[in-house]
Amino acid sequence: MICINTDAQAIEAANEYHVAQQRVKILKEALEAYVEVRGPIPVGDQVLGSYESTRRTFDVKKTIDVFRDFDVPDKEQMPCLSIKATEVDKLCKKRKDGNNIKGALDVRKAIVTNQTFRFGFKKKEKKE
Repeated sequence: MICINTDAQAIEAANEYHVAQQRVKILKEALEAYVEVRGPIPVGDQVLGSYESTRRTFDVKKTIDVFRDFDVPDKEQMPCLSIKATEVDKLCKKRKDGNNIKGALDVRKAIVTNQTFRFGFKKKEKKE
């Protein structure tokens, strides 16, 4: 553990931190270029590479409209108003008409799925 007690120590640590950030940026760019040509790099029980990432978000107004169409009580809607996909999924699973709600969300294009790629570590997939 590093203990910083003086201004001089803080300035020195900040400089080291800045240099480390720049070094990480340079290493990341070099590794991304390598992975693009040669593929993922195994590191212990992880693999360094580019991975597709999916993020779903919900159009708030359209989602609330669907909930109202299915008489979802306001108190059940509240945890979903941040419109986290996991919360909407939980609500749909516990309701009898959950599949219908999900279908209506799809039809009204209330769900927006964003596919991006991120570079970083991922656990190695277990071989069967």
